[in-house]
Amino acid sequence: MSVVETNTFFKQKRTAAEIKYEILKSYFTDWCAQVLQTTPPAELILYIDLLAGNTFTEENIITGPGLILEQIYQTKDKADDLNSVVKTFFYDATKAVLDKLSVDFEQLSFLENVEHLPVILNNPDQRVYLAGLLNKQIPALFITNPFSNLFTQELLAPAVLQTQADLFLLFSPNKLRSFWELNQETNNLSFLMGESLTVLKQYAQKESSGRKREQFTVDTLVSSLQEKKYFPLVFKINLPDKAQTSHYLLFAAKTQEAYFLMKETIARYSDFQEDGVPLFSINQKPQMPLLPGFFQYLSKYTYAGLLETLSDNRRQFHYRTIQEIYEEHAVGTNFIKANYLQAFTDLRQQGRVNLVNEQNKQVKTVSEKAIVFYKLHSSK
Repeated sequence: MSVVETNTFFKQKRTAAEIKYEILKSYFTDWCAQVLQTTPPAELILYIDLLAGNTFTEENIITGPGLILEQIYQTKDKADDLNSVVKTFFYDATKAVLDKLSVDFEQLSFLENVEHLPVILNNPDQRVYLAGLLNKQIPALFITNPFSNLFTQELLAPAVLQTQADLFLLFSPNKLRSFWELNQETNNLSFLMGESLTVLKQYAQKESSGRKREQFTVDTLVSSLQEKKYFPLVFKINLPDKAQTSHYLLFAAKTQEAYFLMKETIARYSDFQEDGVPLFSINQKPQMPLLPGFFQYLSKYTYAGLLETLSDNRRQFHYRTIQEIYEEHAVGTNFIKANYLQAFTDLRQQGRVNLVNEQNKQVKTVSEKAIVFYKLHSSK
Protein backbone atom coordinates (compact mmCIF):
# COMPACT_ATOMS: atom_id res chain seq x y z
CA MET A 1 0.00 0.00 0.00
CA SER A 2 1.38 3.42 -0.95
CA VAL A 3 2.49 5.83 1.76
CA VAL A 4 -0.10 8.50 2.55
CA GLU A 5 1.04 12.11 2.06
CA THR A 6 0.61 14.17 5.24
CA ASN A 7 -0.12 17.89 5.49
CA THR A 8 3.19 19.70 6.15
CA PHE A 9 1.84 22.21 8.69
CA PHE A 10 3.57 20.51 11.65
CA LYS A 11 6.95 20.27 9.95
CA GLN A 12 7.88 23.39 11.89
CA LYS A 13 7.38 24.18 15.56
CA ARG A 14 3.88 25.57 16.25
CA THR A 15 2.32 27.48 19.11
CA ALA A 16 -0.95 26.44 20.74
CA ALA A 17 -2.74 29.32 18.98
CA GLU A 18 -1.41 28.26 15.57
CA ILE A 19 -2.41 24.65 16.16
CA LYS A 20 -5.90 25.57 17.29
CA TYR A 21 -6.76 27.82 14.38
CA GLU A 22 -5.18 25.53 11.80
CA ILE A 23 -7.48 22.70 12.87
CA LEU A 24 -10.55 24.85 13.47
CA LYS A 25 -10.40 26.80 10.22
CA SER A 26 -11.66 23.72 8.37
CA TYR A 27 -13.61 22.15 11.24
CA PHE A 28 -15.63 24.96 12.76
CA THR A 29 -18.08 25.75 9.96
CA ASP A 30 -18.63 22.06 9.18
CA TRP A 31 -19.30 21.41 12.87
CA CYS A 32 -21.83 24.24 12.92
CA ALA A 33 -23.52 22.83 9.81
CA GLN A 34 -23.90 19.48 11.60
CA VAL A 35 -25.50 21.19 14.59
CA LEU A 36 -27.93 23.04 12.31
CA GLN A 37 -29.01 19.74 10.74
CA THR A 38 -30.35 18.40 14.03
CA THR A 39 -34.09 18.18 14.64
CA PRO A 40 -35.24 20.68 15.70
CA PRO A 41 -32.38 22.87 14.39
CA ALA A 42 -30.47 24.85 16.99
CA GLU A 43 -31.58 28.45 17.47
CA LEU A 44 -28.27 29.37 19.14
CA ILE A 45 -24.75 27.93 19.01
CA LEU A 46 -21.97 28.88 21.44
CA TYR A 47 -18.31 29.21 20.48
CA ILE A 48 -16.25 29.53 23.68
CA ASP A 49 -12.51 30.05 23.32
CA LEU A 50 -10.40 30.37 26.47
CA LEU A 51 -7.19 30.23 24.39
CA ALA A 52 -8.05 33.24 22.28
CA GLY A 53 -4.61 34.61 21.38
CA ASN A 54 -4.03 37.70 19.26
CA THR A 55 -6.52 39.00 16.70
CA PHE A 56 -3.81 40.30 14.33
CA THR A 57 -0.32 39.15 13.42
CA GLU A 58 2.69 41.46 13.61
CA GLU A 59 2.06 42.12 9.89
CA ASN A 60 -1.49 43.25 10.78
CA ILE A 61 -3.09 40.18 9.15
CA ILE A 62 -6.28 38.84 10.72
CA THR A 63 -5.68 35.72 12.79
CA GLY A 64 -7.05 33.94 15.85
CA PRO A 65 -10.43 35.26 17.06
CA GLY A 66 -10.61 37.51 14.02
CA LEU A 67 -10.59 34.51 11.68
CA ILE A 68 -13.46 32.84 13.52
CA LEU A 69 -15.53 36.02 13.53
CA GLU A 70 -14.79 36.50 9.82
CA GLN A 71 -15.91 32.93 9.06
CA ILE A 72 -19.15 33.59 10.90
CA TYR A 73 -19.73 36.87 9.06
CA GLN A 74 -19.03 35.31 5.64
CA THR A 75 -22.00 32.93 6.04
CA LYS A 76 -24.43 35.84 6.37
CA ASP A 77 -27.59 35.23 4.29
CA LYS A 78 -26.35 31.81 3.14
CA ALA A 79 -28.11 28.47 3.65
CA ASP A 80 -26.16 27.79 6.85
CA ASP A 81 -26.28 31.34 8.21
CA LEU A 82 -23.98 31.18 11.23
CA ASN A 83 -24.13 34.93 11.60
CA SER A 84 -27.65 34.69 12.98
CA VAL A 85 -27.06 31.79 15.41
CA VAL A 86 -23.43 31.72 16.65
CA LYS A 87 -22.55 33.64 19.81
CA THR A 88 -18.83 33.89 20.62
CA PHE A 89 -16.98 34.18 23.92
CA PHE A 90 -13.24 34.83 24.25
CA TYR A 91 -10.69 34.76 27.06
CA ASP A 92 -6.92 34.55 27.33
CA ALA A 93 -4.88 33.83 30.45
CA THR A 94 -2.28 36.38 29.34
CA LYS A 95 -3.58 39.70 30.68
CA ALA A 96 -1.97 41.79 27.94
CA VAL A 97 -3.69 39.72 25.26
CA LEU A 98 -7.03 39.79 27.11
CA ASP A 99 -6.90 43.55 27.57
CA LYS A 100 -6.12 44.07 23.89
CA LEU A 101 -9.01 41.97 22.54
CA SER A 102 -11.67 44.69 22.68
CA VAL A 103 -9.39 47.21 20.95
CA ASP A 104 -8.50 44.72 18.22
CA PHE A 105 -12.12 43.72 17.65
CA GLU A 106 -12.97 47.36 16.93
CA GLN A 107 -10.52 47.24 14.02
CA LEU A 108 -12.45 44.44 12.29
CA SER A 109 -14.29 46.20 9.46
CA PHE A 110 -17.04 43.59 9.28
CA LEU A 111 -17.78 43.42 13.02
CA GLU A 112 -20.69 45.87 12.86
CA ASN A 113 -22.47 43.35 10.62
CA VAL A 114 -21.96 40.43 13.02
CA GLU A 115 -25.34 39.85 14.65
CA HIS A 116 -24.01 38.53 17.98
CA LEU A 117 -21.07 40.69 19.04
CA PRO A 118 -18.22 38.79 20.72
CA VAL A 119 -18.20 38.67 24.52
CA ILE A 120 -14.86 39.07 26.28
CA LEU A 121 -14.86 37.12 29.54
CA ASN A 122 -13.06 39.71 31.66
CA ASN A 123 -15.61 40.32 34.39
CA PRO A 124 -17.76 38.15 36.70
CA ASP A 125 -21.12 39.15 35.18
CA GLN A 126 -20.12 37.83 31.76
CA ARG A 127 -18.95 34.54 33.25
CA VAL A 128 -22.26 34.11 35.09
CA TYR A 129 -24.06 34.87 31.83
CA LEU A 130 -22.05 32.19 30.01
CA ALA A 131 -22.67 29.60 32.73
CA GLY A 132 -26.39 30.30 32.48
CA LEU A 133 -26.36 29.69 28.71
CA LEU A 134 -24.46 26.43 29.15
CA ASN A 135 -27.01 25.26 31.69
CA LYS A 136 -29.72 25.70 29.06
CA GLN A 137 -28.29 22.79 27.03
CA ILE A 138 -27.29 25.02 24.11
CA PRO A 139 -24.90 23.33 21.64
CA ALA A 140 -21.37 24.58 22.23
CA LEU A 141 -17.78 24.18 21.09
CA PHE A 142 -15.62 24.78 24.15
CA ILE A 143 -11.88 25.39 23.67
CA THR A 144 -9.49 25.44 26.60
CA ASN A 145 -6.45 24.03 28.33
CA PRO A 146 -8.01 21.96 31.17
CA PHE A 147 -4.77 22.14 33.17
CA SER A 148 -4.35 25.93 32.88
CA ASN A 149 -5.73 27.40 36.10
CA LEU A 150 -8.67 27.35 38.48
CA PHE A 151 -10.49 30.16 36.66
CA THR A 152 -10.64 28.36 33.30
CA GLN A 153 -11.61 25.14 35.07
CA GLU A 154 -14.51 26.91 36.74
CA LEU A 155 -15.73 27.98 33.30
CA LEU A 156 -15.22 24.48 31.91
CA ALA A 157 -17.21 22.78 34.69
CA PRO A 158 -20.72 23.76 33.49
CA ALA A 159 -19.74 22.79 29.94
CA VAL A 160 -18.83 19.28 31.09
CA LEU A 161 -21.80 18.93 33.43
CA GLN A 162 -24.35 19.92 30.76
CA THR A 163 -24.86 17.62 27.79
CA GLN A 164 -24.43 19.71 24.62
CA ALA A 165 -20.80 20.93 24.67
CA ASP A 166 -18.05 19.40 22.55
CA LEU A 167 -14.60 19.94 24.06
CA PHE A 168 -11.43 20.99 22.25
CA LEU A 169 -8.72 20.51 24.89
CA LEU A 170 -5.22 21.64 23.92
CA PHE A 171 -2.32 21.44 26.37
CA SER A 172 1.44 21.04 26.61
CA PRO A 173 3.55 18.73 28.80
CA ASN A 174 4.67 21.82 30.75
CA LYS A 175 1.09 22.44 31.84
CA LEU A 176 0.78 18.81 32.86
CA ARG A 177 3.85 19.13 35.08
CA SER A 178 2.40 22.24 36.72
CA PHE A 179 -0.86 20.39 37.30
CA TRP A 180 0.88 17.55 39.15
CA GLU A 181 2.70 20.00 41.41
CA LEU A 182 -0.20 22.32 42.32
CA ASN A 183 -2.65 21.67 45.15
CA GLN A 184 -6.40 21.28 44.81
CA GLU A 185 -7.15 24.84 45.89
CA THR A 186 -5.36 26.26 42.84
CA ASN A 187 -6.03 23.55 40.28
CA ASN A 188 -9.05 21.25 40.47
CA LEU A 189 -10.46 18.90 37.84
CA SER A 190 -12.61 16.80 40.17
CA PHE A 191 -15.72 17.73 38.14
CA LEU A 192 -14.10 16.05 35.16
CA MET A 193 -12.06 13.19 36.63
CA GLY A 194 -13.90 12.38 39.83
CA GLU A 195 -12.16 9.78 42.00
CA SER A 196 -9.62 9.15 39.23
CA LEU A 197 -8.04 12.48 40.11
CA THR A 198 -6.76 11.10 43.42
CA VAL A 199 -5.30 8.04 41.68
CA LEU A 200 -3.63 10.30 39.12
CA LYS A 201 -2.05 12.53 41.77
CA GLN A 202 -0.74 9.49 43.66
CA TYR A 203 0.73 8.01 40.50
CA ALA A 204 2.40 11.29 39.55
CA GLN A 205 4.07 11.52 42.96
CA LYS A 206 5.56 8.01 42.69
CA GLU A 207 6.49 7.90 38.97
CA SER A 208 9.75 9.61 38.07
CA SER A 209 9.38 9.29 34.29
CA GLY A 210 7.80 12.42 32.85
CA ARG A 211 6.67 10.59 29.71
CA LYS A 212 4.92 7.88 31.71
CA ARG A 213 3.17 10.49 33.83
CA GLU A 214 2.08 12.33 30.69
CA GLN A 215 0.64 9.18 29.15
CA PHE A 216 -1.09 8.12 32.35
CA THR A 217 -2.66 11.58 32.69
CA VAL A 218 -3.93 11.57 29.12
CA ASP A 219 -5.24 8.00 29.46
CA THR A 220 -7.01 8.92 32.73
CA LEU A 221 -8.60 11.96 31.13
CA VAL A 222 -9.78 9.90 28.15
CA SER A 223 -11.31 7.26 30.44
CA SER A 224 -13.08 9.93 32.49
CA LEU A 225 -14.55 11.49 29.34
CA GLN A 226 -15.74 8.10 28.13
CA GLU A 227 -17.50 7.55 31.45
CA LYS A 228 -19.31 10.84 30.85
CA LYS A 229 -20.53 9.53 27.47
CA TYR A 230 -18.09 11.54 25.37
CA PHE A 231 -16.37 10.22 22.25
CA PRO A 232 -12.72 11.21 22.86
CA LEU A 233 -9.97 11.48 20.26
CA VAL A 234 -6.28 12.17 21.05
CA PHE A 235 -3.78 13.74 18.66
CA LYS A 236 -0.18 13.82 19.90
CA ILE A 237 1.97 16.56 18.42
CA ASN A 238 5.74 16.11 18.65
CA LEU A 239 8.39 18.68 17.84
CA PRO A 240 9.68 18.29 14.26
CA ASP A 241 13.36 18.13 15.16
CA LYS A 242 13.49 16.10 18.37
CA ALA A 243 11.76 13.20 20.15
CA GLN A 244 9.76 15.47 22.44
CA THR A 245 6.05 16.18 22.73
CA SER A 246 4.97 19.74 21.97
CA HIS A 247 1.19 19.51 22.58
CA TYR A 248 -1.71 17.14 23.04
CA LEU A 249 -5.03 17.81 21.39
CA LEU A 250 -7.86 15.92 23.06
CA PHE A 251 -11.18 16.39 21.32
CA ALA A 252 -14.24 15.05 23.13
CA ALA A 253 -17.54 14.99 21.24
CA LYS A 254 -21.02 14.41 22.53
CA THR A 255 -22.12 12.95 19.18
CA GLN A 256 -20.55 10.45 16.83
CA GLU A 257 -21.07 12.90 13.97
CA ALA A 258 -18.83 15.53 15.60
CA TYR A 259 -16.30 12.85 16.56
CA PHE A 260 -15.97 11.47 13.03
CA LEU A 261 -15.77 14.96 11.54
CA MET A 262 -12.81 15.79 13.79
CA LYS A 263 -11.24 12.38 13.19
CA GLU A 264 -11.20 12.88 9.42
CA THR A 265 -9.95 16.46 9.91
CA ILE A 266 -7.02 15.50 12.14
CA ALA A 267 -6.09 12.49 10.01
CA ARG A 268 -4.97 14.88 7.28
CA TYR A 269 -2.16 16.03 9.58
CA SER A 270 -1.21 12.66 11.07
CA ASP A 271 1.71 10.41 10.35
CA PHE A 272 0.67 7.09 8.78
CA GLN A 273 1.85 3.52 9.05
CA GLU A 274 3.08 1.76 5.91
CA ASP A 275 -0.38 0.21 5.51
CA GLY A 276 -2.25 3.52 5.34
CA VAL A 277 -3.62 3.55 8.91
CA PRO A 278 -3.04 6.90 10.68
CA LEU A 279 -1.13 7.02 13.96
CA PHE A 280 -2.96 10.12 15.22
CA SER A 281 0.38 11.60 16.11
CA ILE A 282 2.76 13.75 14.12
CA ASN A 283 6.58 13.82 13.89
CA GLN A 284 6.74 10.47 15.64
CA LYS A 285 10.24 9.07 15.32
CA PRO A 286 10.25 5.56 13.78
CA GLN A 287 11.13 2.73 16.11
CA MET A 288 14.28 0.84 15.22
CA PRO A 289 14.93 -1.49 13.53
CA LEU A 290 13.03 0.10 10.65
CA LEU A 291 12.11 -3.00 8.65
CA PRO A 292 9.29 -3.36 6.11
CA GLY A 293 6.17 -4.54 7.95
CA PHE A 294 7.83 -4.33 11.38
CA PHE A 295 5.15 -1.88 12.55
CA GLN A 296 2.58 -4.70 12.53
CA TYR A 297 4.24 -6.19 15.60
CA LEU A 298 4.00 -2.87 17.45
CA SER A 299 0.65 -1.45 16.37
CA LYS A 300 -2.75 -2.24 17.81
CA TYR A 301 -4.47 -1.13 14.62
CA THR A 302 -3.31 -2.52 11.28
CA TYR A 303 -4.92 -2.72 7.88
CA ALA A 304 -4.41 -6.50 7.82
CA GLY A 305 -6.27 -6.77 11.13
CA LEU A 306 -9.11 -4.60 9.83
CA LEU A 307 -9.39 -6.67 6.68
CA GLU A 308 -9.58 -9.88 8.72
CA THR A 309 -12.22 -8.42 11.07
CA LEU A 310 -14.43 -7.24 8.21
CA SER A 311 -14.02 -10.53 6.36
CA ASP A 312 -14.94 -12.67 9.37
CA ASN A 313 -18.01 -10.75 10.56
CA ARG A 314 -20.67 -11.48 7.98
CA ARG A 315 -23.42 -11.69 10.60
CA GLN A 316 -22.58 -8.24 12.00
CA PHE A 317 -22.03 -6.33 8.77
CA HIS A 318 -24.08 -8.08 6.08
CA TYR A 319 -26.30 -5.82 3.96
CA ARG A 320 -25.18 -2.59 5.59
CA THR A 321 -23.59 0.41 3.94
CA ILE A 322 -19.86 1.01 4.26
CA GLN A 323 -20.71 4.25 6.08
CA GLU A 324 -22.80 2.37 8.66
CA ILE A 325 -20.05 -0.20 9.20
CA TYR A 326 -17.45 2.54 9.56
CA GLU A 327 -19.53 4.41 12.13
CA GLU A 328 -20.12 1.27 14.20
CA HIS A 329 -16.63 -0.20 14.06
CA ALA A 330 -14.22 2.74 13.88
CA VAL A 331 -15.09 4.48 17.18
CA GLY A 332 -12.09 4.37 19.50
CA THR A 333 -9.76 3.01 16.81
CA ASN A 334 -7.23 4.64 14.49
CA PHE A 335 -9.11 3.56 11.36
CA ILE A 336 -10.53 6.23 9.05
CA LYS A 337 -13.11 6.01 6.29
CA ALA A 338 -10.49 5.54 3.58
CA ASN A 339 -9.33 2.32 5.31
CA TYR A 340 -12.85 0.85 5.10
CA LEU A 341 -13.31 1.85 1.47
CA GLN A 342 -10.01 0.18 0.59
CA ALA A 343 -10.80 -2.90 2.68
CA PHE A 344 -14.14 -3.57 0.98
CA THR A 345 -12.55 -2.91 -2.40
CA ASP A 346 -10.01 -5.64 -1.59
CA LEU A 347 -12.66 -8.01 -0.22
CA ARG A 348 -14.64 -7.61 -3.43
CA GLN A 349 -11.54 -8.43 -5.47
CA GLN A 350 -11.03 -11.52 -3.30
CA GLY A 351 -14.58 -12.65 -4.07
CA ARG A 352 -15.78 -12.37 -0.48
CA VAL A 353 -18.37 -9.62 -0.94
CA ASN A 354 -20.43 -7.85 -3.54
CA LEU A 355 -21.00 -4.12 -3.32
CA VAL A 356 -24.46 -3.08 -4.43
CA ASN A 357 -26.76 -0.05 -4.50
CA GLU A 358 -30.29 0.24 -3.12
CA GLN A 359 -31.62 -1.60 -6.18
CA ASN A 360 -29.22 -4.50 -5.45
CA LYS A 361 -27.23 -3.72 -8.58
CA GLN A 362 -23.47 -3.99 -8.33
CA VAL A 363 -21.66 -0.66 -8.18
CA LYS A 364 -18.53 0.15 -10.15
CA THR A 365 -17.32 2.98 -7.94
CA VAL A 366 -16.82 2.14 -4.28
CA SER A 367 -18.24 4.81 -1.97
CA GLU A 368 -19.52 4.99 1.60
CA LYS A 369 -23.07 4.56 0.26
CA ALA A 370 -22.33 1.10 -1.18
CA ILE A 371 -24.16 -1.78 0.53
CA VAL A 372 -21.99 -4.75 1.51
CA PHE A 373 -23.44 -8.09 0.47
CA TYR A 374 -21.42 -10.98 1.92
CA LYS A 375 -21.23 -14.13 -0.17
CA LEU A 376 -22.14 -17.39 1.54
CA HIS A 377 -19.41 -19.34 -0.23
CA SER A 378 -16.70 -16.85 -0.96
CA SER A 379 -13.64 -17.74 -2.99
CA LYS A 380 -10.19 -17.25 -1.52
